[in-house]
Amino acid sequence: MHRWIGLGAGLLLIVVALSGAAMVFRPELEPIVSARLWRAPVCTGVRPLSALVAAARAANPGAGTLTAIRMLSERGTSVRIKFSDGRWVYVDACNGRVLGIQHAYGGPFGTLEWIHTFGTGSIGAVVAGSVAGAALVLALAGLLAWRPSPRRRAGLAAGARRLELHRRIGPWSAPVLVLAALTGLPQALPAPAVGPAVTVSGPALDQAWSQLAGTPWQQLQWRMPHRAGAPIEIDVAANDAPHPYATGLLRLDAASGERIGYTPYAATGIGHRAYGWALALHYGLAGGILQQAVLFLAMLTVPVLAWLGLASFLARRRGALTLRLRRTYPVADGILAFEFTHPLGLRLPAWTAGAHVDVFIAPGLVRQYSLCGDPRDRRRYTIAVLRCQPSRGGSQAMHETLRKGSLVRIGMPRNQFALAPQARHNILVAGGIGITPILAMADALDVRGERFELHYACRSRAHAAFRERMARLGEVHLYCNNEGRPLDLGVLLAARKEGTHLYVCGPAGLTHAVLSEAARLGWPAECVHTERFSPADDVARGRPFTLRIASSGRLVEVPADRSALAALADAGIIIPSSCGQGLCGSCVTGVLEGDPDHRDHCLTPEARAANDCFTPCCSRARGAGLVLDL
Repeated sequence: MHRWIGLGAGLLLIVVALSGAAMVFRPELEPIVSARLWRAPVCTGVRPLSALVAAARAANPGAGTLTAIRMLSERGTSVRIKFSDGRWVYVDACNGRVLGIQHAYGGPFGTLEWIHTFGTGSIGAVVAGSVAGAALVLALAGLLAWRPSPRRRAGLAAGARRLELHRRIGPWSAPVLVLAALTGLPQALPAPAVGPAVTVSGPALDQAWSQLAGTPWQQLQWRMPHRAGAPIEIDVAANDAPHPYATGLLRLDAASGERIGYTPYAATGIGHRAYGWALALHYGLAGGILQQAVLFLAMLTVPVLAWLGLASFLARRRGALTLRLRRTYPVADGILAFEFTHPLGLRLPAWTAGAHVDVFIAPGLVRQYSLCGDPRDRRRYTIAVLRCQPSRGGSQAMHETLRKGSLVRIGMPRNQFALAPQARHNILVAGGIGITPILAMADALDVRGERFELHYACRSRAHAAFRERMARLGEVHLYCNNEGRPLDLGVLLAARKEGTHLYVCGPAGLTHAVLSEAARLGWPAECVHTERFSPADDVARGRPFTLRIASSGRLVEVPADRSALAALADAGIIIPSSCGQGLCGSCVTGVLEGDPDHRDHCLTPEARAANDCFTPCCSRARGAGLVLDL
């Protein structure tokens, strides 16, 4: 809800926020910006009100009937007189000289108000109300979705830093935005239709003005009647009013100007007072300069939040494609190949042998699979998935849920297992489903005419994937457990020639054995390449330890046979994760105290040495526990 409201109404919210920020200091700035209209000479006596209205009417012929008058008690300010044409006439109260004429939405701040409220009329009110409602839901949804995140995240990419900054700014500005939206909603209600104002005679105006003698006020707003027999109503903001909208109501007879009655602010109804406070809070007039500053800064965070959120959203979208599952077909017992194409038949981003993609199988379920097709074929991506028993959810969902025609988000190809261009000879070792990146490498080397040998270990020939493709390649050796022909690593790796590179992908046991034997035989580290899609062993297990949540002091016990991620989830503390095995880094969490036992394959050596973060899906504590930055 937070994301889609932001994307749908974001531009309008930015317009409202920026125009609102520009108007926060309107009471202080407008008399300066429009000094020609606002300022008048100071004098001891003023002309009769009827004379001021007559002067305003003479300067604005055809303006229609008088509708409103605004007055400030501050010396040296003009009287503003409004007619039914919607224009204000600014008059010097001392001599009746007209200082200027300006539409209600004229001038810099009037224009900003027109933009802020999307113009006049019912359509503008509907749009303004909708935007206020969207802002309210957006802010509340953001607060509900927000949770504290680590203050220190090592090695975050630019997109992740933007998202973290978005999540840090949001909780501070959201309460102010909620208040601004709530107080703005009543003002967005369409005004009831009224007829033209009733003409009030000059003597009645003068008599009405005399009724204010002895009534202390700082601001007056006169409203002329719109039907016969209705009174003139004056909103009176007393000198001790808590804000300019804390007004009492003076009612005067429109025919004679005599007082009908006066209701001081303290005696007005709760609805009147609540609406006044809503106006004052919305416009920053209830808490002095401090409230104005807070409101101003909160409004400025809206475009910042919009940019951060949109940039993060687009970065995630740019990092993934929505593809259609064209077909599935078996390539071995328990292994299905999945072929994806663009829904519009477009060419897909290029990739190289050894690359893998993220497959967004379901919300919160992301798995990494190697591309095993032909890199020259830009029309399709092919992966192969072994149905694991037991499954952590990924392979089962791939085999049971996805069907021909399904639309699936696929991450952009990433290659951390590329062929070394300087290699003179290549030894490719694969086990089980680990053949997928190795097979793409063999195909690429075969096309380029480079030397290689492929060694593939599996349970049986029925479990050997892509046998037909391998039969078309050069030097391929198949080792089946049920045939009693094991892979002899000592023999394979002993006779290393200069410039030979070794690549291995497969089960943790095979990978560990190959790497150990290569190290024992003195293979240079830069000539040995591997990629893991499962941890080397059951890294999540180990001695029990305790996690302390920094924000609450809560203790979470991690048993010997459970991961920190699982123990936190059992305690109701959910940390987003993907692979669950220390491969992707999506669950990296800040550490404030303690010595993590790093067992991941994603953190850099520098990040591990800093000991200010760890991967709770697989890593543990070397000591009694860790204090997490949560």
